[in-house]
Amino acid sequence: MKLDFHDISGSTAGLVPNFSGVIRLKNTIESRTELHFYKSLIGNYFTIEILENIHLKEISHPVFGKRKSWAIENIIVSPVGEYEEVFLKVYQSITTKYKGVKFLPYVFDLYRITNLDVPYKSNSEQVTIAGAFFQKFSSYDKSITIIGDINYEIDRLKKDSDNVQNDGKFR
Repeated sequence: MKLDFHDISGSTAGLVPNFSGVIRLKNTIESRTELHFYKSLIGNYFTIEILENIHLKEISHPVFGKRKSWAIENIIVSPVGEYEEVFLKVYQSITTKYKGVKFLPYVFDLYRITNLDVPYKSNSEQVTIAGAFFQKFSSYDKSITIIGDINYEIDRLKKDSDNVQNDGKFR
């Protein structure tokens, strides 16, 4: 992908179940916009999200007092608007390189799994379905606006799962 995007960097570190990268799309003194992509090492899945208007925000912490923390204004989860072309270009690049890879829609970031422990989350954090496959920079909270289709490519994922018999073998 480095051949196609001049401002791309790897972002994988530690005990994560994926490799990932960041493509910087916009960068100003006040904020930045980045495309993040993740390819799971657990299953043949990948996902893409665009974090728009990442900026420092002052928060009040109960122990540390006032401090600055990263905040995200929007998460773009499918090819829409001004980032449609770059989203599709990364999507195509990943599906060309990894045979049979499946896109995991953002909706799986919204469903939490009870009693699932993974080494890359603290014990107090609940893991989402997507969190079992990816360690992401972002995590959804109510202050972030989700833009796009959270079920993008879910029909293809369902179609692929219909090709699995009860014994777990592909037809």
